[in-house]
Amino acid sequence: MIGRHGRAVLTAATLGALLSGVALSRAGQEPAAHAGYVLAYVFGGLVASRAAWEALRRGRHASGAVGAIPGPACYGLGGSDPTVTDAWVTLGHIDPDYFLGGRRKLDAAQARAVIQAHVADPLNLTVEQAAEAIVKEMTSDAAQSVKEFIASKGLAPQDVTMFAFGGAGGLTCSSVAKAAGGIPKICVFPFGAHFCAFGSSSMDVLHSYTAPTRIELSADCDQAALRAFNATVRDLTDDAYFDMEGEGFEKEKVSLVLELVMTSQRSPHPTVARWAPVFLRGKEDVSALLDLHRREAMLDAVDDEVAVKELRLKAFSPIASPTLARYAPAEESPHKSLKGERPVYWNGKFHDAQIYDQSSLACGNVVSGLAVVESVHTTVLVPPGSRYVVDEYLNGVIEEE
Repeated sequence: MIGRHGRAVLTAATLGALLSGVALSRAGQEPAAHAGYVLAYVFGGLVASRAAWEALRRGRHASGAVGAIPGPACYGLGGSDPTVTDAWVTLGHIDPDYFLGGRRKLDAAQARAVIQAHVADPLNLTVEQAAEAIVKEMTSDAAQSVKEFIASKGLAPQDVTMFAFGGAGGLTCSSVAKAAGGIPKICVFPFGAHFCAFGSSSMDVLHSYTAPTRIELSADCDQAALRAFNATVRDLTDDAYFDMEGEGFEKEKVSLVLELVMTSQRSPHPTVARWAPVFLRGKEDVSALLDLHRREAMLDAVDDEVAVKELRLKAFSPIASPTLARYAPAEESPHKSLKGERPVYWNGKFHDAQIYDQSSLACGNVVSGLAVVESVHTTVLVPPGSRYVVDEYLNGVIEEE
């Protein structure tokens, strides 16, 4: 999926409205730690009291989350503080009668009541103005974190594509992308609410093992040092094979990667290097390892001796990757998926927005904003001036028209 977009991918994962973390991935890169996805988790139970809102205006993130229990006030489980989910319900972004496909009804009156009492009245705003202010403050806070993270990786917002997922990813992604400096393309997914679970279930199985050591290696080291090194590695590989075979993977299908944490006289700070052969078979391997340390530590010459402080072994085995169905293009008009219209509050007033059923949209359909694309598990808000194009995998691609 990343390769198809040919650029860095900013993944904005949302559970509602609280930014939890970010990561970045570039096409063609191994998904190493923070190599290239930007993740922005949003939790719908973000509390939006007057004190929290004023603190946000002063640049301090002073909000709290109410969690699933009691949850937002609109859940009807005892929540008494206004949350972003309450704001979305008040603004018409979420249909209170279609939450979880209608299996659960949300209390829109209670959502309005808590926003009225805690935000609108103290700030002399209408309920809708207060709800929109809650969403805008959340958006500003999340977008600032995303923008700073992208900049820290030497990229501009125009260099990335946003992947938005989580139950509320589609509600926040367009506003966050714009406020973060103009991210030009956003992808949302039919299984967006389960995106993380889907990814976890289709990942290769990986086990990691570590062992602290005090092994000195040099070009003329004796056999005792080699035996100590290989014995420690053997203990790690034995544990790895035992665990992987216990999970049903044949030893021949398990791959091993060894990392060494090394220091030297000229490079006292730990340097991590990946040693592909895993074991040391003789002095030629030791010489190659010393040269590897020189390159990783960016030294102009090989040190005579390195101290191996830690060994890290990763054992992994691939599992079958899921094959996603591809669909032939249909007509551009999405009229077959149109459910109707409802008032949606946007930029200070209500508009009649068209509502579409995400599950029946076909490849090639184009939904123009202002519109809402909803399903049993998620809701996507398409702003005015933007369009939602269904791709060959039935993902939605949001771009400006």
